Amino acid sequence: MLGPAQTAPIDAADKCRLVAPAKAQTGTPYSLRGTGFAANTAIAISLNGGGTKVDVSVQSDAKGRFSLLLGAAYGEQGRYTASAQGGKGKARCLAKATYTVAIGPVPSPTPSLPPLPDPAPSAGVSLPPLAIAGAVAALAWAVFVVATLARLRRSRSTE
Repeated sequence: MLGPAQTAPIDAADKCRLVAPAKAQTGTPYSLRGTGFAANTAIAISLNGGGTKVDVSVQSDAKGRFSLLLGAAYGEQGRYTASAQGGKGKARCLAKATYTVAIGPVPSPTPSLPPLPDPAPSAGVSLPPLAIAGAVAALAWAVFVVATLARLRRSRSTE
């Protein structure tokens, strides 16, 4: 799937190359690979096309190679030009490649949550008798505590 690079070196002696796929698809990852760059140096990558312009930097390895994994989102199809530049002085190198991003398969929709169960019948909710008894007891206790506190407050204020 990777086609030959279309390179534009700065010097005739440059041996750097940038390889891009001849064709990529939206929603599918693809790689740009570079070779022949200075070892262990920063390589500036520029992508332009499909209504998108992106500039990133990668580091070449000890053999002057790099690989950059990319992906195009839906709506970013079109013709792209990629350039990679790195090194200094006589080791400076520029390579270019062009490729096309086509519309890929449409992803399946994200799974949704199952529907919620139907609400309880509007005629009323039936609670177990023990739950009702517990709620009544808690309410009675709260009334008792409030009444007792009120009585204590009244008795202290009359003293």
